[in-house]
Amino acid sequence: MTDIPGRFAGSFGPGAEPPPGARLPARWAAPGVLGLALLLGACAPVAGPGGTAPPAPAVPTRPVPKTIRLDQAANGSIVDLRVGDTLELSLPGNPSTGYAWSPNLTLGTVVQPLGGPGFRPSGTGLGAAGEVILRYRAVQAGQFLLSLTYGRSFEPLPPNPPTFQVFLFVR
Repeated sequence: MTDIPGRFAGSFGPGAEPPPGARLPARWAAPGVLGLALLLGACAPVAGPGGTAPPAPAVPTRPVPKTIRLDQAANGSIVDLRVGDTLELSLPGNPSTGYAWSPNLTLGTVVQPLGGPGFRPSGTGLGAAGEVILRYRAVQAGQFLLSLTYGRSFEPLPPNPPTFQVFLFVR
């Protein structure tokens, strides 16, 4: 019998028995080492004509979609998005009064709304003002001016209504 090299090699004193499986019959040692060498050799990269292994093919990876959160301070800014990203706007509002943020233009194919507006009240009283949450998903590469106006749908807009605009670049 042949000792298995490694952590049990030479650790057995005279008359001590190794744990089960720590020794192999000699007839298995050579085929076992040869089989291990062949297995490891099959995993190695194949060398090219210059004696070096070819580079691994580049696997295109998609960036993980992000959520970009903006508030009123971002009015008039330029925003870079990637297809799949979510744009979340938090704008001041009070839906209980009938006012809402509405897009001035149809959204087209660059961004699409994600559900209806949400609301985060700033207080606990009935009719409290707060933040209106609008979410949009970038669905196609392009450019788009997202322009929103705050008003009541059942009334004509005043001469200078509150507005919010961001210019979107979607890649």
